[in-house]
Amino acid sequence: MNTTISTLSSSLMASILLVGCATVGPDYQAPSMETTASATSEPLRLETKVAQQWWLQFNDQSLNALIAIADRHNPSIAIAKANIAKAYAIFDDIEDNDWPSIGTSATYNAQRQVVPSAQNTHERMTLRSRQLGLTADWELDIVGKFERAEQAAIADAEAAYYAWQDARLALLANIANTYVQYRGLQAQLAVAKDTLDSLLRTESIVHSQVQAGFATELDELRIKSQIASVKADIPSISASTEAARQMLIAFAGGTQTLIGFDWESQQIPTLAAPVPLHHSKGFLKQRPDVQAAERRLAASSANIGVVSADLYPSISLSGFLGFFSTQGKILSSNAKAWSIAPEVSWQAFDLDSVRARIRAADADHQANFARFEQTVISAIAETKTALSNYTQLQHRVNALIEEESANKKALSLAQYQYENGSIDLLGLLDVERQWLASRQRQVDARTQMTNSLITIYTALGGGLLMES
Repeated sequence: MNTTISTLSSSLMASILLVGCATVGPDYQAPSMETTASATSEPLRLETKVAQQWWLQFNDQSLNALIAIADRHNPSIAIAKANIAKAYAIFDDIEDNDWPSIGTSATYNAQRQVVPSAQNTHERMTLRSRQLGLTADWELDIVGKFERAEQAAIADAEAAYYAWQDARLALLANIANTYVQYRGLQAQLAVAKDTLDSLLRTESIVHSQVQAGFATELDELRIKSQIASVKADIPSISASTEAARQMLIAFAGGTQTLIGFDWESQQIPTLAAPVPLHHSKGFLKQRPDVQAAERRLAASSANIGVVSADLYPSISLSGFLGFFSTQGKILSSNAKAWSIAPEVSWQAFDLDSVRARIRAADADHQANFARFEQTVISAIAETKTALSNYTQLQHRVNALIEEESANKKALSLAQYQYENGSIDLLGLLDVERQWLASRQRQVDARTQMTNSLITIYTALGGGLLMES
């Protein structure tokens, strides 16, 4: 028994001496984003001086107002902000462990027990004691446990901040995309109504020709059929437009926040100049999801140190300063009292369990590293895809502009030829259908191109900067 106690005592002293000036656990090294990126494929070297408020570049006052309102009132942003406050509160609590915990104590104790008397007899007496003063408890951070806990807590708080930035960026992108979709649907509705007006004018001409015997009833039925087809599309487009409008209202937190909002403009937001892209290496550091993943990795590294501290002894001090009395006045010079009590605790017989927790913390760190790598890989793929889509959609829009212009000229010519009897109604209706289809395709492509540009902005981190 004495040998066992001696061995444990020797181990205890050796542990204290070995780690007295060290901090347990690994020292965190942030992974190189460029190394992770280059390991996936050919390096993407792209940077744009993305404005902090990139949506302002569309010069759309309604979009600007909508985003400003949603940024203040959307519940998801409020939730993310609350998570930041919670994370920093946890850090503040852990940081307080560096200092003694000081409190006040006031106790009164009364107990009845048998005590020996002066006559070598025993009698039952009531013993009373009173205590009043300050108490202090302090655990010494001899192995850096609290230092690692602070590192983990601040990394978690920073991860919560970047998660808020990521949620905010996703919200703003969703709002902008939905707004562009809403304006695109309005433009589709305008195209359908313009086409309907054109067909109604053609119907009037056909009806006059039928009355004069220059056209048949079949011609009149054909034009009525095409009119009915266009009319049938309008309710569907209107329903989709209203659905997009309701989604925007939900993003803004309700209709009361959108009083005076311009719902009638039919312009799809576009840039006055092409998006400026320049070669560089730093776009990954602009992305809040990548930064959040890196901060979670740092927190998991520090947590290894927190758990590893249990391999070593823990030394704490407790003290009292005040008054203690069993009789008479407690607030007197004779009742002054103090005490100090050091305590050493050590999980000496449970080290296997401690080592198991260390292995679990290390496995969690490895998982966070894999998540970080996956986030970087996904970020690169998302950015490359967004750039490719935007480039191809630019080509598509340019081609559709040429198509719509040619179809518009063809329609004017076909109407003139029909009125002069050079072509029949089928020829006119065919040209009119082509013109309608080309206008609809152009609106769709413009909507997709603007949404693709929004995706580029978000893929590059949205230009959101770290706030103090």
